[in-house]
Amino acid sequence: MKTKKHFPQLYNYLRSQGISLFRRIKTNRKRILIGSVVFGLSFIVIIFLFIGLVGLGVFGKVPSYERLKHIENPQASIVYGVNEDILGKYFIQNRTNVTFDEISTHIVDALIATEDQRFYNHHGIDWLSWGRVFIKTILLQQKESGGGSTITQQLAKNLFPRSKFQLLSLPINKIKEIWTAGRIEKVFSKEDILTMYLNTVSFGGTTYGIKSVCRQLFNQSPQEVSIEDAALIIGMLKATTFYHPRNDSERSMSRRNVVIHQMAKAGYLNEVERDSICAIPIQMEYVDEGHFRGTATYFREMLRQECQDIINKYNDKEGMSLDLYRDGLKIYTTVNPIFQKAAEAAVAKRMKKLQSELDLHWGKNKPWLKGSSLQSAVEHSERYKSYQRRGYTHSLMDSLMSKPVLMKVFSWEGDREVMMSPLDSIKYYLGLLQAGMLTTDPNTGAIKAWVGGIDHQYFKYDHVLSKRQPGSIFKPVVYSRALQMGYFPCDYLDNELVTYVDHDEWTPQNANQEYGGLYSLQGALSHSINTITVRLAMEGGIDSIRNLAYRMGITNDLPKVPSISLGTGEVSLFDMVQLYSTIANRGRIQPLYFIDRIETPEGHLIYKHLPAKSIQVIDPLHANLLTHMLQNTIENGTARSIRSTYNLKGDIAGKTGTTQSHTDGWFIGYTPQWVTGVWVGGDNPLVRFSSLKLGQGAHMALPIWAYYYQNLIREKQVKQSVNNRFEALPYEWRDEMFCDDFIDDYYLPWQRKLDEVVAREQHPSDRDQRNSRNRRKRRKDNNESKLESFFKKLFKKRN
Repeated sequence: MKTKKHFPQLYNYLRSQGISLFRRIKTNRKRILIGSVVFGLSFIVIIFLFIGLVGLGVFGKVPSYERLKHIENPQASIVYGVNEDILGKYFIQNRTNVTFDEISTHIVDALIATEDQRFYNHHGIDWLSWGRVFIKTILLQQKESGGGSTITQQLAKNLFPRSKFQLLSLPINKIKEIWTAGRIEKVFSKEDILTMYLNTVSFGGTTYGIKSVCRQLFNQSPQEVSIEDAALIIGMLKATTFYHPRNDSERSMSRRNVVIHQMAKAGYLNEVERDSICAIPIQMEYVDEGHFRGTATYFREMLRQECQDIINKYNDKEGMSLDLYRDGLKIYTTVNPIFQKAAEAAVAKRMKKLQSELDLHWGKNKPWLKGSSLQSAVEHSERYKSYQRRGYTHSLMDSLMSKPVLMKVFSWEGDREVMMSPLDSIKYYLGLLQAGMLTTDPNTGAIKAWVGGIDHQYFKYDHVLSKRQPGSIFKPVVYSRALQMGYFPCDYLDNELVTYVDHDEWTPQNANQEYGGLYSLQGALSHSINTITVRLAMEGGIDSIRNLAYRMGITNDLPKVPSISLGTGEVSLFDMVQLYSTIANRGRIQPLYFIDRIETPEGHLIYKHLPAKSIQVIDPLHANLLTHMLQNTIENGTARSIRSTYNLKGDIAGKTGTTQSHTDGWFIGYTPQWVTGVWVGGDNPLVRFSSLKLGQGAHMALPIWAYYYQNLIREKQVKQSVNNRFEALPYEWRDEMFCDDFIDDYYLPWQRKLDEVVAREQHPSDRDQRNSRNRRKRRKDNNESKLESFFKKLFKKRN
């Protein structure tokens, strides 16, 4: 070497330094090795110490074995209709627990194949998976390599949500889940763990548990789902919103097929099954289970309040702490889903068309957008009130109310996202017509359908319970009183325009502005003749009319004025249906009800409806006569479009009602087994039609009843009950119902003369009975002469 030969000193120096360095490295290597061992052991000790501290509860208690044995998930309380069909739920987390036997093997296979293939081979922690995570995920940074949590660890996470510990949150929570998973495996069997996991896991939003998601996506139980649907459900667990089929069906299908491939890889499917199932498109039957969506939303809100009162009383009495939203109560109601869906469909069908008519009727000259109505609506809006609470000036509030923003609004074509100012949205909503509808069984009082408005998500006010003027549907109370006074259905009364001097010169007028001639009692009711109705009310006594209305079902206070006979008092649709149910039930009032019973998930009875004793409030014969008079309203009166336009058959009785200025439109109709009332109008009284033709109850409310009836007769399960017959009148009364509704003045000249003669001879105390009997109708087909008829009636009355 040249360096050694030519530079001996340099060579010797480098050699000495190299030997020294080698010696130092050799010495340091031992030290490094010892240091590394010490560090490694110290790290392991610290890790185990850290794990031990977590297990001891230094960072929050790890669930004990005892607590795990008694763990309970918050469960939704379920509302059932008749035949135990689900109407809806009350929940914070939409969950209904199931047993292992109620879960399809497809769901279990998909879960294990995707989330934890060695589930049956570990005791809560899969160390092989943790090794894979360390190497692939941590060292090699392969993000798609998957996690190491077992199903048991995920269950621990679901049961006991994570806490925050700043920078140490992830390791502390992971270790707590490992401890908890180990204890879960010692307390529960593998089947129990799978069941608990599937009952607790979230599927996005408020939907928790396999039963809820199966019903929501496919309207099926967990036992009924197919392989492809089970794979779709389990695939959602990776990212419930991202892979939800309603948000992106293609993405959801792609993820579903990944799960199907995993099932094949795990041996649950062969290649042929895998390929054929992957080709199947997604087919959903989505059921929206929000508090304000689904079936019978208005009913469920009213029911919620009633159930809460019952539960509070039960808790106070029994020392319990049951919770409507967490304890999975079973609420059995009287509502029939067939009736409910038919009612909601009928309301939607008619109200959509009626709204178009109203908008076209007024055009740009809508009266509710003028004067104080709009300003009042603005000031009562939540947005305006929030501005007031913040102390904004009027000019700033007006500016903000006029600024367009993106919002979702109701429409009959479905929810729409639009750019609209808050002021314009108030104008839009102010002009919408509303509706209420209620069906009951008059024999039992059971409510079968309840529609409180056009959309509960946007309009919370329940029009079954709201107070409105009933108009002419109140008149059967007056005619019931007339029958009590001795009038007969075929007694005739003058259609005279009368001014009542003692009542502020009040002159009640007929809606058609026609006067003269005579109406039979039956005809006056059928054609809603105000002049005769008020005359009967004055004879019967206003207090008597009010008291009779209360006995028949009215709960709201009625004013002591003659105009209540024309329906000027404010009452609810609920009360009016109760009143007509009393008539339909042969004069016996059977209080309406809607809860049959409430039970705990284990079947313990919390509440049971006990039928109230019915009370006879009007004579059965009078109720029967009144029903047949109201049948004449269908055949010849204001509700004759039931036959002519809607071609409905069978026994139907009913009455239309229209209030002053056509603000409210009513129709209550009944068959022998069902009573249904309908109201239509605006929340603001200015939201109405300006003409009687469009604004009357026969145009606004009656078509909803007709569509509803048509829907019901298409249903085999209820068709027979809709087509029952009314009870026949006693034989001796059948002829009394056959008379003309109206006759001209010249038709009974002798009868008028007879009235004058007999009136002078009768004692005043007998006058009520005399007035009813000396105006009996002569039939059309009677060929006897007027003179012969006069002498027959004369001798009859004198005897």
